[in-house]
Amino acid sequence: MSTHASDTRRKKPATLLSATSPRSVWALAWPVTLAMLSESLVGLVDMLMVAKLGATAVAAVGTGGQILGAAMVTMTAVGTGTMALVARHVGAGEHD
Repeated sequence: MSTHASDTRRKKPATLLSATSPRSVWALAWPVTLAMLSESLVGLVDMLMVAKLGATAVAAVGTGGQILGAAMVTMTAVGTGTMALVARHVGAGEHD
């Protein structure tokens, strides 16, 4: 058998887009989506609880929410960067 014949029967490697289905993306995304919705709901409930206390209280809750959001964005960025670096090293076989 020639090498040419064996080359034509070889399967093409799957690309990232062809191997990804909406179902597998949703399986990975639903926990993050749920967490973000929960965070938004907590902010809404906080706002509703202090709404009757006046504009100063509402402003304080809004400012606190902005500070919490900035901290969450920072931690998400650090976590995402760490995950990318670890995945690269594990993929390269560098487990140390």
